[in-house]
Amino acid sequence: MGRLPQHSWHGPIGSASYSNGGVITVDLGGHTQLTTTTCFKHAKAKIGIMQDDAKVQVEAGGTEVIATDGRLEIDDCNPGHLKATLWASFADGGRVEASIDSNMIATTDQ
Repeated sequence: MGRLPQHSWHGPIGSASYSNGGVITVDLGGHTQLTTTTCFKHAKAKIGIMQDDAKVQVEAGGTEVIATDGRLEIDDCNPGHLKATLWASFADGGRVEASIDSNMIATTDQ
């Protein structure tokens, strides 16, 4: 579920991928996207604008807006599957919460 200024949504997790460079990308309902390089069982990562290992991004008005606070907690992760929970908040008041239990598609880095 998520909330952006003037817009709320609730829906299923979209596609998830794991690149051969170790980057995981998960579509969180078409409005936000989780990108992380953290993939190990029981990992916990703080989400914030200055942290590169785990971040949440949202495209708003043609500009990427990065979450300023949040937490990613991974229950289990391997290149084929991710099970995790996350919450993130944005400076403009937006917030996203997700329970992820998704198979991942392997991709190659360009």
